[in-house]
Amino acid sequence: MNIETNRREFEEWAKKQDVSMFTFKTRKGKYYDIITQLAWEAWQAARERQWMPIESAPKDGTQILSFAEWEGITVCSWLDYSEVWETTEKMGWAKNYDTVAMSYETFEPTHWMPLPNPPTNQNEL
Repeated sequence: MNIETNRREFEEWAKKQDVSMFTFKTRKGKYYDIITQLAWEAWQAARERQWMPIESAPKDGTQILSFAEWEGITVCSWLDYSEVWETTEKMGWAKNYDTVAMSYETFEPTHWMPLPNPPTNQNEL
């Protein structure tokens, strides 16, 4: 995706926010207005997928992409085992739920990122 497409998407998003201080005039590749430029930079950073330390990952059962050196990349979530069944283990990162054995494989990821959005139409599949 090129910079002009990104700018167009950003401006469409920004207009929906109904923030009257955004102005979209550019000068030398930057938005003239500092508020708009900072919003643009934050918007770009949010769109770039970056691995974050696992300590910052959600622990509310939300599924995430995770990375562990020996496991590679996988989908996992934080699980409180005591809510599922009686166990001595209370909480941990879990992946690969086995419905037959009713068990989770636990592991220790080091990094995470949110799952991507699902496709919105057949052209994205």
